[in-house]
Amino acid sequence: MMEVLHITTFDSGGAGGAASRLHSSLLKLGVSSKLLCLKQTNNRVEDVYKFPSQERIYPSIFKRLLRKLNIGYSYNERLLLNLSKVKESYELFTSPLSDHQIHLHRLVQQADVIHLHWVANFVDYPSFFKNINKPIIWTLHDFNPDQGGFHLQSDTLGIECQILKRYEDEFIKIKRDAIFNSDVTFVSPSNWFHKRLKHNVISKVKKEVIYHGVDEQVYHSYDKLFSRRVLNLDYDEKVFICIASNLNRKAKGFDLLISSLDNLAKDCKFRLLAVGTESNITRPYITYLGNIDNESFLTLTYSAADAFLSFSNEESFGLCAAEALLCGLPVVSTPVGIMEDVVIDGFNGFLSQSFEVDEFYCTLKRFLLSEQCFSNTKIRESAIVHFSLMNQTRKYLNLYKSVLKSAI
Repeated sequence: MMEVLHITTFDSGGAGGAASRLHSSLLKLGVSSKLLCLKQTNNRVEDVYKFPSQERIYPSIFKRLLRKLNIGYSYNERLLLNLSKVKESYELFTSPLSDHQIHLHRLVQQADVIHLHWVANFVDYPSFFKNINKPIIWTLHDFNPDQGGFHLQSDTLGIECQILKRYEDEFIKIKRDAIFNSDVTFVSPSNWFHKRLKHNVISKVKKEVIYHGVDEQVYHSYDKLFSRRVLNLDYDEKVFICIASNLNRKAKGFDLLISSLDNLAKDCKFRLLAVGTESNITRPYITYLGNIDNESFLTLTYSAADAFLSFSNEESFGLCAAEALLCGLPVVSTPVGIMEDVVIDGFNGFLSQSFEVDEFYCTLKRFLLSEQCFSNTKIRESAIVHFSLMNQTRKYLNLYKSVLKSAI
């Protein structure tokens, strides 16, 4: 029987959750699948293994003495020290080097296919790819595998800091050299993302596009009247919803979304349900709901809304948009991720033609003028075709079989 091993830094969150869903779905099909993670927070999924901690233990007095002499730092500790001096704004910058010797783990050695997911601060590129002589599938959850240390493509634009430039160039070379002779097939979760890879690292490799899967049995539409009663919302009120694990992340564009809605507030009344870590932006029309971990309650919250809004400037996929569409909810969004792939104006939402506040405001107006044309049933049916968890699982299963056959 084929042995599949998923490797991910986290087993929950956006990327970790996607890895866990695929792993669980493979188990339901009878595939021998296991998941190895550095940080485990979800104990409800079977066959998930936490990588053993490899922290170095120094006597505290000896360690403090080494630090005073400016020695005894690991490469990544010194990287963090240098980054602390950087004043430029960026979201995340990580090293391709790690103390974790994952290739020695028994699950890695037993696997027939290795499936990498979001592996920052976990996989040590040089040792891992040098010692893995079996097919590797790598699902890309952000642009980091094709860049040096940055995770957002927008953060690489106009770098002025010499420290960042030096590390970025150095890390690209380390990654390129490590991956060059490896049997890796990269998978993008959307065509939008796939087209924007710059091939700094990912060049002479195989590439595929497979959407993430979402469980359509979990995400479906509840009765709107019932949903609004639960959330204490007026039935006749216009309600929008936006979701991000952290609404303060620059890439999510929450501040720009609010600027667009400020313009709309001059024309009509509405309510915005904001789900995620609360922003310091306050408006009379915003209701912050915090992070919602219960999927049933999240589905009910989608069902209470008239449209899902997203002003993201960078999305590898767009999980919340996929969930909203499965709940039969129209999506009004900037043209990123799956939104550019699947949103058809007037059928399942509207796409803004740019990332400008005024353009997004005009897109919202177009939605309001066409709102009666949307069919929640047809929106959901279309979303199931695109994002069915079982469809995604079968595509990956076929890919595993294909790379194994090619490796013979």
